[in-house]
Amino acid sequence: MVILPPIPRNERRLMKKMAQKTHDKKYAIRILSILMIHRGKPVFHVSETLCVAQSSVWRWIKSFRTYGWLGLQTKPSGRHQRWNLTSLLHKTDPEYEEKMKQINQALLGASKEHPVFYEDEVDIHFNPKIGSDWYLKGQQKRIITLGKNQKILLCRLF
Repeated sequence: MVILPPIPRNERRLMKKMAQKTHDKKYAIRILSILMIHRGKPVFHVSETLCVAQSSVWRWIKSFRTYGWLGLQTKPSGRHQRWNLTSLLHKTDPEYEEKMKQINQALLGASKEHPVFYEDEVDIHFNPKIGSDWYLKGQQKRIITLGKNQKILLCRLF
């Protein structure tokens, strides 16, 4: 029973060389198993010699028949990376380059007489947090409210 198609002599030499030179020893074992099968060794003998399961040898034979060399190469471990919704829906600012150019021009023109200040977003809460807190025995905290329950957002470029 012929398990493998005939492999040309120069390809067998390349396979031997690849098995010796590769750093991926699992790939080398797969190549050696194919070479042993091609020489006429039975699958159980190949699996005992290389200390692998017979089912693995059969799987390698099948992948070599269908894909050739690519079928023997080690596949990357784990699941392939999936696209996530945030990266798909994230739209970059179309005016980003122009804004950065203006900021860089402002920074280049900065001096002691004309400084550049940037104030990031600041939240001011006029509504204090009321909740449990540590107190000394018999004492209470007084919470002072301004009468305005609101939040103010500041963001400016000077």
